[in-house]
Amino acid sequence: MGYTVDSFLEKINSISPSNTKKKNFESKKLVQRIYCNFRGNFGKYQILPFNSTISDFPFVSLLGTREINIPRKNIAADGSESLYNAWIRILPISGYTVKDPSSGREVSSLTAQDEQLLRRAYAVWDELYTELDGRNNAMDPTISKLIRRKNYTIFHGYCINMFAEGEPRKPAKQNFSGLFILTAKNFLDIVNSNIVDMRIMNGGMNGNDDWINDLYNRDLTGRKGFMMLSVADNPAGPGFNISVSHQINESFLNGVTIPEEEALEMENPVESFLGWQAKSDMDVPSNQRNLFNAKLITETIEFMTDQLAHIRMAKQNGTSIEEAIAQTNKLVLDKQTPTDSRGKMTNDPVLVEMNQQKAEQANQNMGTYGNTNVAANPSNFAAQMNMSDPYNNPAATHQDPVTGGNPINFNSNGPTFGGNSSFNKPAFAGGSDGTDLPF
Repeated sequence: MGYTVDSFLEKINSISPSNTKKKNFESKKLVQRIYCNFRGNFGKYQILPFNSTISDFPFVSLLGTREINIPRKNIAADGSESLYNAWIRILPISGYTVKDPSSGREVSSLTAQDEQLLRRAYAVWDELYTELDGRNNAMDPTISKLIRRKNYTIFHGYCINMFAEGEPRKPAKQNFSGLFILTAKNFLDIVNSNIVDMRIMNGGMNGNDDWINDLYNRDLTGRKGFMMLSVADNPAGPGFNISVSHQINESFLNGVTIPEEEALEMENPVESFLGWQAKSDMDVPSNQRNLFNAKLITETIEFMTDQLAHIRMAKQNGTSIEEAIAQTNKLVLDKQTPTDSRGKMTNDPVLVEMNQQKAEQANQNMGTYGNTNVAANPSNFAAQMNMSDPYNNPAATHQDPVTGGNPINFNSNGPTFGGNSSFNKPAFAGGSDGTDLPF
């Protein structure tokens, strides 16, 4: 699809947060996730953007993404278990799209049943957020480590050079494919502004717009321009500053070739963003996959419902909300079946039997609570408040809540990075051990 400046800006404006009423590195196979709000990822990136194969446009805006932090069990190939916390992402309806093979248009992938379940998840999340007064308690770690709302803009790109903040001459890393994740509300406005500046430099309204298609495409070779993305500390206060410029320099890009296998992993930014949380059918072309994971969303609704019941009971009894949240987490873990690093249950018969034995033991230890629906009958929860040591925090490895990276200390060998680089590894957030652990 060819773009003019006008059509490109129109697309940016249509998904920009400013025009709506709504207010780490981790690898997924060959593509690394770059969380640009993480201080360790501040710096300058020379990027060859990749258009989505669904929209034929690079950027995906996921405004008002609801997130809830759920404790989970991971089971390794040897049967050993570890605990981690996963931010489960409940995307806006607009985040679930596919390309209609007959018309080539971007359309919703959700069935009526999917959308009904998703709206139910929104309602329960909103109720829990309101109960905790999440907006006014954003600085309370008890609240902020459980529930949050984010405005994301994501896009794929091949990074030629990354210069860490304070090191403008020597690249910290080179030649890698990434999913760039930004939480700055005005990111698309910044992109928009520089495109307008480029048009002025190219002769105003009558200027040549071909550079748009030279820069934003899916070409593996022969690129003529790149995006320079800069993320820096904000000297005036909290947060960070972002700037974007577009550079046309064909000679600089001579010889740059993007590996085909990496390009294949940069087809749908939303699938890369969700990782294991997406329901993915590899037999279907990536631009036609329905990523909505009804099983995970149902599990998430149940978790949020339990948390809501426990928190309300704690308020009624004048007990600690923090302890109520910890109690719910413990009960969830006791009943939970471990999954592998892709969020799936094992098919190994030996491990299956081990998991069944553990689940039966957990139910015995839980007594009658294992058969109690707290949400439906919260009064039953009060009878269970006298269980021995009910508010003890479970020992768990914790994920970095800022970067969304792998569980801390999950890989004792330290992180590795994809791409082709002979440079030292920079101190990027998250791991990249190829397991695509839940984030």
